[in-house]
Amino acid sequence: MKIILFSGTGNNSGKSTAAKLLTQDVWSLAGAIRQELTQKYPAYNWYNKNPDYKEKTIIEEWKDGKYNMRKVLVEYGQIPCKTNPTYWADKLVSYLTNRHFIADGVGIIGVDDVRKLCEVETVRAAFPHTTTHIHLLSDQANLEPEFENEELAKIADYKLIWEK
Repeated sequence: MKIILFSGTGNNSGKSTAAKLLTQDVWSLAGAIRQELTQKYPAYNWYNKNPDYKEKTIIEEWKDGKYNMRKVLVEYGQIPCKTNPTYWADKLVSYLTNRHFIADGVGIIGVDDVRKLCEVETVRAAFPHTTTHIHLLSDQANLEPEFENEELAKIADYKLIWEK
């Protein structure tokens, strides 16, 4: 099994699209977040990764009812990271460790939403000789100052310029 981690200059930088194009199976660190939010707020399609859907869908049940889906995903995801920064990466590693992807015919797995250095470090530590990190550079991305996108670019194995 090979793992390709995708980071980028911000949201809408093409991480999910590149993962779909370059890998056989796409996973997200946010998959577990989406699963939990689906249970809490089942009226929303938390697995829809369309940028417009995430920006325009307001989650009325979250806080004051004025947050869009993207903001809720980010805020909800950061709650357990306050005490354990690798919380979601640990969940992904546990899941990947307990699956037999080669037996299932999947040899290359893409992780399409890496935003922190510790996430790369956690996956690389678990799968030291099979992990590659690609950072997508896009001038059309929406910057995410709350994440470590510039630092991720510095440690990436490869950088791709993504022109849409």
